[in-house]
Amino acid sequence: MLEDYELEDSLAGALARLSDVERVCFVLKHLEQWRVKEICAELSLNEGRVKQAVFRAVKKLRISMQSLQDEKDER
Repeated sequence: MLEDYELEDSLAGALARLSDVERVCFVLKHLEQWRVKEICAELSLNEGRVKQAVFRAVKKLRISMQSLQDEKDER
């Protein structure tokens, strides 16, 4: 249960550090399972911008969440 809380807290903090566009695109794509074209239509952004935002968000989240994985590996 403690690990779940740590993961949730770490994810919330990492998401808060993303730009608004990165956060919204990431959440819609990976958590809500929207297609890129649906995100484009909803946010009035072109496909390249949405894909770039999702890519940057994933990259930043991996870096932010790496410390949590390192702690888990040490246990």
